[in-house]
Amino acid sequence: MTDNERDCRRGQARGLLIDLSIEYYAAGRFLIMSRQQRVAPTLPNHAVEFVLKAILERTRSLKELKDQFGHRLDKLPDDHPPAG
Repeated sequence: MTDNERDCRRGQARGLLIDLSIEYYAAGRFLIMSRQQRVAPTLPNHAVEFVLKAILERTRSLKELKDQFGHRLDKLPDDHPPAG
């Protein structure tokens, strides 16, 4: 796989993570407004997780993110690339 192909796939993965974060955030807001208190608070947390992983995906593969961090946000590194 060439560097260009790898960058394209990473861009697609990053876009998917951002899309998922928006969907989780919207669903969470809807449930909060509907007073569904059991599930509602977890969805915005997942939205934040997806955004953070989209940023980290610049320097790590999705497999690395899954294997190393899973859903444990406290395990995410402090050495992230600058945004933008």
